[in-house]
Amino acid sequence: MTKPIAALLVLLLCPLQARSQKIVYVDCPEVLTEVVLSAAPTFGSPIAGRLKCWEEVSLLERNRGWVKLRSHNGKEGFTSEWFISN
Repeated sequence: MTKPIAALLVLLLCPLQARSQKIVYVDCPEVLTEVVLSAAPTFGSPIAGRLKCWEEVSLLERNRGWVKLRSHNGKEGFTSEWFISN
């Protein structure tokens, strides 16, 4: 396969990947009104943002109890998978 054709395939397939992202909701215990997004999937990582309870977000990846999320306004970060609901 030539490089121009490979590049065209990448461009055509990228939108398909974006559409295949799973939509989930931020699920908070009763005592919380928001969930903190961390910059990295570790405790003590800098805060990357905050999400409101029941906010609709895109699930980008899962890894060892952590999930990477993207909000509707483009905020990305990590939180425990305990804070998401389908």
